[in-house]
This record gives sequence, C-alpha cells and structure tokens, in this order.
Amino acid sequence: MITVFFLLFSDPTCNIDSLEAALARDTRLSTVLALNTCYLRRGDYDKGLELLSRVEEQLPLDDRPSIGLQRGDNFLFSAKPLDAREAYLKLVSEHPHDERANDALERLYLIEKTRKNMSLLTRLTRAMGLVHTRQYGLAEDSLLALIRTDKSGYAHTFLARVYIEQDKLPLALTTFKTLTAKFPDHTLDHARITHGMLYLQTGDTLNAKAVFEDMILRNPGSLYADRAREILRNMAEYVPAPRSGQKIDPSQSR
Repeated sequence: MITVFFLLFSDPTCNIDSLEAALARDTRLSTVLALNTCYLRRGDYDKGLELLSRVEEQLPLDDRPSIGLQRGDNFLFSAKPLDAREAYLKLVSEHPHDERANDALERLYLIEKTRKNMSLLTRLTRAMGLVHTRQYGLAEDSLLALIRTDKSGYAHTFLARVYIEQDKLPLALTTFKTLTAKFPDHTLDHARITHGMLYLQTGDTLNAKAVFEDMILRNPGSLYADRAREILRNMAEYVPAPRSGQKIDPSQSR
C-alpha cells in the first residue's frame, strides 16, 4: 500500500502520560510519532527531539528513516532550517533508496527555494507544523494567506491535506486542481500521488490513471514513478470508493 501522509494518531487530546506508558511497555514507531506530535503540539520541540534520539536504536532498521524524517521536521517546524537541512541530508545519505528520502528531498528543495526569504520559510513551516499537529483551523487560515505568495505550491499541498483530514474531499480535489493549473510543472510528486489517490477514492479512475501515467512520463526512474506503477497495477483495490465518511488511512497507505 502507498503512504499518502505522515502517520498520525487518532486521539487529538494528546494523553502524554498514556502514550509514555505505552512506549515504556513496547517501543513502536506509531507510539513514538504520536508522542512526538503531542510534544510538538505544546511547543516542546526539544523534548520531541530527545525522544527521537532515545528510541531510534531500539526500533527496527526499517523504521529508522521515519525517525530521521521526523527529526528534520521537528527542526523545520521550530524555525531551525539549517538543523533541518542537516537532518534531511543525513537521511538521504544513509537511506538513498527509501521513500522517506524522497520526502526529505522535497523539504530540502523548499529550504533551498526560500532561503533568501526567511520570513516566508518560517510562515510556511509554521503552517506545516499546524497541519502535522492537527490544528486544522489555524492551519487553514495560515495556508489560505500563503496561497498568495510565490511559493504557494507548498501551501496548496498542505491545504489539501487539511481538507482531506476533515473529510472535505471536494475541497481537497479543487485545491489540487488549482495547484496543477498554476504550477503545471511542479516537482511535488508526493502531492501528485495524493491527488491521484483522491480521484480513486471518489471513484474517478479515468483522472486517477491520467495523474499516475503523467508522473511516470515526467520522471520514469524515480521512486514516486514506481509508486505510480504499483497503484496502476493494483487500481482495483481502491475502487469502488470507500464508504461515506471514510478517509484515506495514513497508516495503511505506504
């Protein structure tokens, strides 16, 4: 299956004591990421970073790229782009063929494209952090303002995620369509995968197929193109559309 979004926990109340107790019993990636998100939600970035460093060696090797990506994100959300850049580069260097490396490369591209406008980068990464911590109302307000900037491709991508997480799929599709219309040659392949998956979820196999085939033509040797091929081969798994009210499941889509 294909990951469309970061792993998120389902309880927005952030019961830190319960998550810490669960982690003490069994070191699972899902628990680590949920607890880290709680720390981010209350602005305790350093505690989140300490958690990631403490558990990394206890996790299976396959989980470590997720920890590396999250470490970079913690730095990015806390307005430390240079530290984030170092963490992402380390992930790409150590796990060049992992899908999380592609996600890291997208963030590195964001940092590079906005490094001369730190105010804009800070606004973008703050909005990304609000999405990650499920503060959707604040995130939507921030992203709608950012859509007017010259780096609005990222804003559109995360605004679509806000709508998906709230089951507002028509708004999410409209947002992706606007992104494609404004930036037809954008390099945000993760957004293209999500766009195609949304079409599948709403039963529009024709447009979904067009999105995935376009991805393959654009960059046939990329890991995202491999994802697109996998989805095309298994398209029947995603059709018909899920039941009313059912969202794309982040934990079941990588």
